[in-house]
Amino acid sequence: MSQNMMKIDLSKCVGCGTCAIACKIGNNTPQRLGGQTFNRADFITETTGYFPNTKWIALPVLCNHCDDPACVAACPVAPIADANCVGGKRKAMYKLTAANGGLVLHDDARCIGCRACQRQCPYSTANTEASKANYSVISYHSVEPFGYLTSNSQAITDCTASEAEVRDAVGMTDLAPAYRNKWTYTDICGVIQNDVRRKSIVDKCHLCVHRLNDTTLDVSERKPYCVLACPAGVREIVTSVPAGAKVLASKSYTNLRKVVLIDPPASGSSRPNVYYVGSFSNR
Repeated sequence: MSQNMMKIDLSKCVGCGTCAIACKIGNNTPQRLGGQTFNRADFITETTGYFPNTKWIALPVLCNHCDDPACVAACPVAPIADANCVGGKRKAMYKLTAANGGLVLHDDARCIGCRACQRQCPYSTANTEASKANYSVISYHSVEPFGYLTSNSQAITDCTASEAEVRDAVGMTDLAPAYRNKWTYTDICGVIQNDVRRKSIVDKCHLCVHRLNDTTLDVSERKPYCVLACPAGVREIVTSVPAGAKVLASKSYTNLRKVVLIDPPASGSSRPNVYYVGSFSNR
């Protein structure tokens, strides 16, 4: 294997959000709550101009699985020896070597919930509401991730069902979402990637590592949910930088709510591995 990268062709994207929905269902991510997005496949949207000369842009975003990730450097968890990780060490947040796919992954069991990774990631913010940001790569489960599924309130009294009633109707016995897609995967390092998460840990995209390495699937199906679901073929897993590539700028929180694309750096801290080609246009 070699470093897995994501190519996103903006000239094909219509901003339909199918990728985000497929990711949310496939990876059992909860709803937005407390300034946390929990969307592994998300969007930055931007509207410019004045009617009738307005322009709307949608930029699909996800974890950039950086070459030298700031989140890994910031993680204070004591490293353990692991030859499959960059530097031969593995913390709660860790990066596989390029030979093992190069993904930046998270060990839920070792996470102490300090959020140092979230604070240091240039594509994340501790609170999207306070920062007025569209998204954050890393989210934090400050409360039970699926606790909202226990509410007894009805949107319209005696007319709409409450969450608890829906749970009872489908026979749910745990806090996972009603649509729960059950899967388990132990990656190259022997670390379990979980289908649902617990309180007091961080959460982010792992590029559906459980699908990329699932030999029970047909080769054509060994792709992230967002890639499989896109009706326009916008996304593609590649192993080399595509021609004409741009990357999301990593300056300040303004870049979490604006479309700012720059030429990819040759090297450096947090150099991303999600590349954009083409340009989004109004349809």
